[in-house]
Amino acid sequence: MYSQEPTTDISFTEKETLDRDGFLILPNLIDSPQIGRICKELSHIQDYEPNLQNQSCQFDICFMHHKIMNGVFHVVKKDFISAGLHFRPNNAGEGLSALHIAYGGAPRKPGDYVACSVLWMISDFTQENGCTRAVPGSHRWGRSPSEVMRDPTQPNPHEIFWEGKAGTAVIFNGHLWHSTTVNHTNNKRLAIVAYWRRQEISIVERGFNWGVINQDTAHRLGPHTSRLFQNRGDI
Repeated sequence: MYSQEPTTDISFTEKETLDRDGFLILPNLIDSPQIGRICKELSHIQDYEPNLQNQSCQFDICFMHHKIMNGVFHVVKKDFISAGLHFRPNNAGEGLSALHIAYGGAPRKPGDYVACSVLWMISDFTQENGCTRAVPGSHRWGRSPSEVMRDPTQPNPHEIFWEGKAGTAVIFNGHLWHSTTVNHTNNKRLAIVAYWRRQEISIVERGFNWGVINQDTAHRLGPHTSRLFQNRGDI
């Protein structure tokens, strides 16, 4: 569980951006040497992996960055817990998905948000390699894309693209419309997504209990950081 620290590191302008647009882009949060170490670890993982927190200490920055964590708290407004640190590659020639919201429940009233995600760009994100698209302000509409659009895989007139250099992070409201786009290059585009939820919200999907740590990870992180996760020693 995470509770807001006395010093938030989130400026008034950044809070306004999160509230208005539903996302905040923060470049240069991971330096090039660390990106290299993360890429080395990810080279052993071929596809989607929902609990990277148990894989390597090289991923720890993705759930221990102080400014990011306080940005998440600003969105959900209550104590929160992890729903997993996920490897999300976009393979060459793939990636098109429907606009959706990360929170799987019914739409919430504006201002009552129970989920937040953080996208970490491990590769450069461009429109050519299938960067994420999002619809600014859609988190405040209280409706899902499928309720409004005939085909959520098609372009939305209000969408924008999250382009950025490797090491950039994007805090985004779990109720924001977003999706990946087609990777037109010959290279895999790499991303890690950290999902966060209010403590009272349970997320079990695709057969995974997201956000759990094993005994080795709990020992590595220590009691203060381990409280961000569910602690199960049998995985």
